[in-house]
Amino acid sequence: MTSVNDWTRNLLAALVFCFAISAAGCSTIDSGDSGVMELPGQASVIDAQSPQPVGSSITVEMRQAGKEPEMRQMPLVGVLHVQEALEEVGAVKRFRRMDVRVMRLARDQRQKLEVRYDHRSRSVEPLYDYVLHPGDHLVVMENTTTALDDMLQSATGSFGLPTKR
Repeated sequence: MTSVNDWTRNLLAALVFCFAISAAGCSTIDSGDSGVMELPGQASVIDAQSPQPVGSSITVEMRQAGKEPEMRQMPLVGVLHVQEALEEVGAVKRFRRMDVRVMRLARDQRQKLEVRYDHRSRSVEPLYDYVLHPGDHLVVMENTTTALDDMLQSATGSFGLPTKR
């Protein structure tokens, strides 16, 4: 027999889980109907298997150290993940190391989605390989740190000293 406290705790955990999934912006719950779910204040949310609306695009901003940022529009055809976008715009070949973020408009505010890019495997970590939505702004910044910086960070981090990131 479960007590009221256990039932309340389980309900709270389920609500937090549902909120976390809906706020992440990278997953949808399939309702089984058309694949398009209408939300208040938003035209539509596209199911991951369906193509993007005609004319939809994202903006890609490439920031190379010491140079002016380059901006370009990239059409969304079908489902596009961050890793695929980085490959398509040539960022993987252009930058050995990079910092990446997705700026997404949600409820009239820009949300910053951090993207973890592993320079050793030259790929975005799977948990951070978001599906890009129409209107997203992908920011790619060259990271000028070197292997020596990695070693120094590893050494100072092991002594509990603050590290610069």
